[in-house]
Amino acid sequence: MIKLLFIPTLFFVVSITFKVFADPVTLQVVTEEWPPFNYTNDQGQIVGRSTDVIKAVLAEAKIDYTLNSYPWGRALHIAQTQPNVIIYSIYRTEERKNQYQWVCPLIPAVKIFVYRLRSRPDIKIKNISEAVKYRTGSNKNDSSHKYLLDHGFEVGVNLDLTNDSAATIRKFVAGRLDFLMQTEYSMITQLESLGLNYDHVEKLFPIKEYDFGAPCLAFSLGTAKELVERVKTIVLAYPHNETKTQN
Repeated sequence: MIKLLFIPTLFFVVSITFKVFADPVTLQVVTEEWPPFNYTNDQGQIVGRSTDVIKAVLAEAKIDYTLNSYPWGRALHIAQTQPNVIIYSIYRTEERKNQYQWVCPLIPAVKIFVYRLRSRPDIKIKNISEAVKYRTGSNKNDSSHKYLLDHGFEVGVNLDLTNDSAATIRKFVAGRLDFLMQTEYSMITQLESLGLNYDHVEKLFPIKEYDFGAPCLAFSLGTAKELVERVKTIVLAYPHNETKTQN
């Protein structure tokens, strides 16, 4: 009698274990336009420093995936409401920490600076508190949006929101925004896309309080933990994770 009960129980456990690893999962990978980390090139391909890591890691893990770039708010919504989703490059903020399964860092930490146009020496600010008398812009729902709101900026007053980072840099260059928060790499890349060089702007100061660590990748909560751990092991062994903070 004991043997008859034991055999089907064992069979049930083995069947479940086999199913977890045998059924192929196609991940939905979503991102935004944040050059040079993740962006769409002239050939319509999603490329960039973070994208290179994502592609290499998923290839090593032998996981099929689709990759799409969306406005950041839409990418966040997909990752929060659907299973088997990866979103990148994303900061692990206090507000977001329980909304995803995190793999950090994806790339080394990058410094955020405040920039003004070199043609605007009248803008004299030494910290973010002094900046509230000027107008800036941000992508809707990204970490800088929340940061600026927390530091006294108001949408429609001194904060312009958009779903398009390219539109924000164009407004800045046209003088419609007084300053921007950006990484050095991103500022260089975005200026080049407009035919301008880095001398067109001036770096004022780093945002030291803007310390969310390094950009990460995050899995939706509906993704199997075994798959998350498989990817995490590969990401954390990636050579650049021994690299120091970049500009």
